[in-house]
Amino acid sequence: MNNNRLSTYSSKQVSAKDKLRDRAALIADITELLSRPSNYEPMQDGRIWIKSECRYLRDVKSTAVELFSQEGVIETFHSMTDCAKYLGVSRSTIYLRLTKTLSFPFQNKTCWVKLR
Repeated sequence: MNNNRLSTYSSKQVSAKDKLRDRAALIADITELLSRPSNYEPMQDGRIWIKSECRYLRDVKSTAVELFSQEGVIETFHSMTDCAKYLGVSRSTIYLRLTKTLSFPFQNKTCWVKLR
């Protein structure tokens, strides 16, 4: 009933000659793409411009997260995910605490998270 509609099944057998032709076309496409200039353009200020998307590459440093209390910084993490694993919560919880500046108890202290 659903032949040739919802399935990717092909009743036609592909010959070895067709497989070689497909492979050669794939290799030609890969070679052509690799011969093009880079899509990334380093800027003088150290940021990287993505030409095809007309935007800067997100800075990895800006996602560093600090866990701190009134005494000071408790721990620094490379990402929200690392912070979430350390605290035993989800990444979305860390994001919520960051955006709303919510305090929470941790090791008998009132703590916050902030971007570094």
